[in-house]
Amino acid sequence: QLGIQLGYEKKEYHKPKYSEDAEIREIQRKKRERFEKWENDSWHTINSYLWFVRDWKEKYKPTDINAEFDNRFSYALIHLPHVEEFSYDWITQFNNEEKVGYKWVVDEMKEFLIKYKIEENPQNPESPKAENLHRISG
Repeated sequence: QLGIQLGYEKKEYHKPKYSEDAEIREIQRKKRERFEKWENDSWHTINSYLWFVRDWKEKYKPTDINAEFDNRFSYALIHLPHVEEFSYDWITQFNNEEKVGYKWVVDEMKEFLIKYKIEENPQNPESPKAENLHRISG
């Protein structure tokens, strides 16, 4: 009663009722956020792979017409058109289900980048460090 005399009213705390709809919305929100993170990470991998292969095409281009092709240049000649088309389709045509269906392609790109970025320039701060390989690939 002292609280009322001092002008304070006791407020009752009411726990919100359980709402199955609210729980479903929260689950859907979390799933959407996880998908969006995966989608952004995947796009980063695709874009990195694209530019890495483009770099190989320029960097290892034969300087002499009689020179033997470097394997990296050959790889770039073969794969660059495909990755350009894939990255364009990822942005413009693939729906979410199709993107998930191509997860294996993105995973292969990621593995390629892990392997060859270290070989190309182990001192580069953007190259994954050996101790981080498990974290990146997992």
